[in-house]
Amino acid sequence: MILYHKLIFRQGLIVKIILILFSAFYFSNVAFSITSGKERMQGDSLIYDQVYKENIQTVRLYRKGWELSYPVIGLNSGEQLVLSFDRLGQDLGNYSYTFIHCDENWQQSALIASEYITGFEENPVNDYKRSFNTYQPYVHYKISFPNDQVSFNVSGNYVLYVYQDNDRQNPVLTRRFSVSEESVMVNPQLVRPVNVNLFNTSQQINFTINLNLLDVQDPQQDIAAVVVQNNDWNHARWFRQPSMTRGKILEYDDLEKNIFPGGNEYRTLDISSVKYQSERVAAIRYLSPYYHFILHPDKPRYNDRYFYNEDLNGKYLIKNRLGTENDVDADYVIVHFSLQYKVPEADGDIYLYGALTNWECTPYNKLIYNFEDKTYGMDLLLKQGYYDYQYAFVKQGDSFPDLTWVEGSHFETENDYVFYIYYRSPFDRYDRLVGTRVFNTLGGKSRTR
Repeated sequence: MILYHKLIFRQGLIVKIILILFSAFYFSNVAFSITSGKERMQGDSLIYDQVYKENIQTVRLYRKGWELSYPVIGLNSGEQLVLSFDRLGQDLGNYSYTFIHCDENWQQSALIASEYITGFEENPVNDYKRSFNTYQPYVHYKISFPNDQVSFNVSGNYVLYVYQDNDRQNPVLTRRFSVSEESVMVNPQLVRPVNVNLFNTSQQINFTINLNLLDVQDPQQDIAAVVVQNNDWNHARWFRQPSMTRGKILEYDDLEKNIFPGGNEYRTLDISSVKYQSERVAAIRYLSPYYHFILHPDKPRYNDRYFYNEDLNGKYLIKNRLGTENDVDADYVIVHFSLQYKVPEADGDIYLYGALTNWECTPYNKLIYNFEDKTYGMDLLLKQGYYDYQYAFVKQGDSFPDLTWVEGSHFETENDYVFYIYYRSPFDRYDRLVGTRVFNTLGGKSRTR
């Protein structure tokens, strides 16, 4: 693992930072976006998005043609998803992939592979390119699917499982995605909560499901809806029964369950150029083998008024402003984050949060408190591009990331809400995904996927 030295951050004293940086020829604990996912999968039956190898970086899954899309395609629609990832170093890896069909809770379904896919159950990863003109060498891999080798027979939740050396017991990564029939209509609506304590901080997302194109005998029992804010499954809500049924229209408008914390706009970071210091960057220095981006210290926002900032809702986009092919000429850099904090939290920890840390709170992305400078800090190895991030607080004994503790929460915050509608009759052996919808709170715009 690449090593790093914990830097002492002091606002305005960039000279001190640079001196410390150049005195550190050995680094320890650079945070990679990997977790103890293998143990986590063995601990319960849910399948998570995980990376199992320390040399695997920048795992992305999106619909072909739109890198910021959510990983959902229509069944038999001709659409494709693209998985890409980097293997650090110059050596090639021998990778294969397969698919696991899951129920609405992301547990493996009762179907066998021949029931949910057509083609080969196992396929090699043959699309790869070596990086060029980068200080950190890597090999970039890509999988586009469905393809001539494999396609999907049924709708539902799926997990793409990549493993090494033809050994399924040697996992590399897992990524969730969904295949939808798009046979129901979802109509969302944003309203302010009635509760005066939540009026300015939360968003009530009411919605209806139109079943006119689907023959459902008992919608109260057979239909389930999942609503995910910004497709962060840590903040997903399951709706087992509607508040009201009017013929083939199901209404969901519970005064408590339909309420989500509005949160705050994500903090944005531009590390697309090693020659250009963007707004958040205090200094850029090269210390072999990496460029180091030292950021201005962040401040807590829980007492701040709402301020609109155009963000990516927690996602990131790879970009090298001085290159021509982002996948293979964007370099890896070390980014030094810091958060001003008067005293450390006594009953919990603070984590760097978003797609850049796999939407998780683990020892790899936990911030360390520095008593001298009264800041939390951590360093992260990232590929050049545009990144969103927030600071999450996790209370001791809990595993739920609270994004409002440091960042604050506002009704006005722009969020995506992704709707997944599942149908399972008493005669079905799996949960069909019969509809999806992406609803954006800014202007109430909505779209399928």
